[in-house]
Amino acid sequence: MIQKSIINNRLVNVSLIVVIICVIVALANKFGVWAVVASSDATTTPAAPIHLPYIAKEYTPTNNGEDCYQWAGQIPLQTAVDDYVCVEMQPGIWATTVQIVMKSGHKLVGKDRDDVVLMAAAPWEGNGTNNQAEAVVHNNESIGAELSNFTIDANHLSTFGIGARDITVDSMKVINAKCDGIAIAGNNMMIQNSLIENNGNDCLNLGFAVENCPVDLRYEGKCYLPAAGIYVVNYEEEDDVREYAPIISGNTIRYNGGPGLDVDRVWGGIFTNNRVYKNRAWAGVSLYSASNWLLENNEIYHPATNSIMHPNHPICHGGPQGEHSAGVYLCQDKNLETKNNMVQNNQIAGYYGILSIGDDENGHMIVPHDNTFQNNNIGWSHVGCADDLDPASDIGGLNSWENNNCAGTADTPPLYFAAMCSDTVSRSTIQEWGIGETNSSTVTTAYVGWFNALRTEGGDFSSGDRIASGIVIATSFDESGTMWDEFPVMPIVHTQNYGLFEVTETYIAPNAGACLTIVP
Repeated sequence: MIQKSIINNRLVNVSLIVVIICVIVALANKFGVWAVVASSDATTTPAAPIHLPYIAKEYTPTNNGEDCYQWAGQIPLQTAVDDYVCVEMQPGIWATTVQIVMKSGHKLVGKDRDDVVLMAAAPWEGNGTNNQAEAVVHNNESIGAELSNFTIDANHLSTFGIGARDITVDSMKVINAKCDGIAIAGNNMMIQNSLIENNGNDCLNLGFAVENCPVDLRYEGKCYLPAAGIYVVNYEEEDDVREYAPIISGNTIRYNGGPGLDVDRVWGGIFTNNRVYKNRAWAGVSLYSASNWLLENNEIYHPATNSIMHPNHPICHGGPQGEHSAGVYLCQDKNLETKNNMVQNNQIAGYYGILSIGDDENGHMIVPHDNTFQNNNIGWSHVGCADDLDPASDIGGLNSWENNNCAGTADTPPLYFAAMCSDTVSRSTIQEWGIGETNSSTVTTAYVGWFNALRTEGGDFSSGDRIASGIVIATSFDESGTMWDEFPVMPIVHTQNYGLFEVTETYIAPNAGACLTIVP
């Protein structure tokens, strides 16, 4: 009896198992969920990044701000950032066809910066206005929002990666925007510890007819504006400035189509401890009609061959050695001033390390003025520093240059252009010439001959002219009955009072002569 009972129980269990299997098979056939493995040694192809679907699901919003909502596509991302004070996106490539708008005080963070990607996807609608003002993430006038620890990929579809005011951007990666990686258009912006790269190569310049577009900005019948990694701009008034005072610190800004940082009529910013390199166009850092900025402790390396000029400010093209790009560029071409900027303790390289230029031909003070440049290492540049406001003009408002190695050695001055000594000679050549006192024939036929061969722009000065330090002069002191050692000059090669001398402080010429400016 016991044996029979066990057998009956087993039969019941088997029957139940068969019924369950039949139900599973029926459901599988109905909903088509079978997957077939061809053989045990079949190769596995790594899965491509998935654009996970939005799945409608019941949820309970929370606004306590203490814990982040773990978002992985359960609800639309816009709904999540609206309803939750903090949203943490989980790893994946998350596609969006619309601009995500942050609410005041809300946070959007990523689980991991490189593995969480919010990507613009076709058909890209942006903000629905098609006015080139959309971003993948925007704040739309809200205040105090935060973005951190994920990648925004504008995917060459969105105008900006981030378009904002009053927002903190921390430990982000912002890539592939058509125009600017991050566009700052208002107060209280902070950008820190982020990577901003490969933006600004697809930005249509709607302000130029193709026939008026610089040749190097034309492509397939259209005109493109080389746009920035970070663009700080006054959109509100064309003929005015705004004091937005953004703080930009600890970022790497590289491979962008225009400057790494492009400031347009915005005052009061702080740019510190950033690495800016291998950006295109006219400068690594560009300050146009921008005042009261602090540029400190940055590494700014701009390729000397990247010489696309600013398309909207032709007055600011050029320099004492022609149209070339700069590591740091200051420009003023109208009465919107570029003044009271502090550029200090930076490592800078470019064709021009620092270029300060304006429209002084049409007004003495339509040029960057009252700026301070100090303790900058600029030794790798073709021309270390160039300043359009010449001390010889004696008009006041001069820029202060202190302890910069503009001419390749410590505490050497900038090259002043639109000045009488516009041709240049290298510091190494000066060192080769520095043989001291010799005979008259050697001075005249060799060294003065070599000196004159370098002069293509004239470089003549008259008695009473003021000449800045860092200049080589060819002159004789005999006509005034004075000795060379009565003046702030140092002999390079001479015979008594005649020869080549380097000016060491501002020199008021007692006699006529000619000059060259020393560069690295």
